Amino acid sequence: MKTSTDTDKIIPAYIKAEHAVGSVKKTSTNPHFKSKYADLEAVMDACSEALDKNGLAIWQSINEDGDKLITRLYHTSGQWMEGYTPLIIGKNDMQGLGSAYTYARRYGLMAIMGIAPEEDDGNAASAKVIPLPVKKIEPKKVEVAHVEEAKSILSEAKQISDAKELDWFLKKNAQRIADIREASTVTYEYLHQRIDERRQEINKEIKNA
Repeated sequence: MKTSTDTDKIIPAYIKAEHAVGSVKKTSTNPHFKSKYADLEAVMDACSEALDKNGLAIWQSINEDGDKLITRLYHTSGQWMEGYTPLIIGKNDMQGLGSAYTYARRYGLMAIMGIAPEEDDGNAASAKVIPLPVKKIEPKKVEVAHVEEAKSILSEAKQISDAKELDWFLKKNAQRIADIREASTVTYEYLHQRIDERRQEINKEIKNA
């Protein structure tokens, strides 16, 4: 999108016009795909009143290289904004050029005025979409090995009644605990918390003895 240096007058006018655009009537039928669509005349009819009331006008022309259609929106102040539509010619003759030109004009106008086509007369948009077969994915079995390992360590720790023996037990099983931490931070933190609780229980038992 390109614009004039100043846009303080065209932008407010454009916003009002865009909101005032009438409904686009689908007056034409694509003979190949049997679908209704709004032709260039219908799109222009939907925009003309909104443009006129807000001091706007549309200008469209092919660029010098002949590969793009320029759609420029002019304001009575002289300010402007423009966009372009690629000009794709299906047949290398005047009929092909005329068809591509009309098609590009329609799309250029709809684009700059914010009109979204519900149905299209273009081959790409009208082509049937063949759904691909969906491969059934079996849910993965939740890995619980680290949970069982944590339960085993806690069960062994509960049999210990001496603080020094508990420290020796944890040192001896450092790799098992490290593996649990690698598998699940949550399980590791739970194990760490329960081990601390067991340590406090042992200290309390010794103190009350």
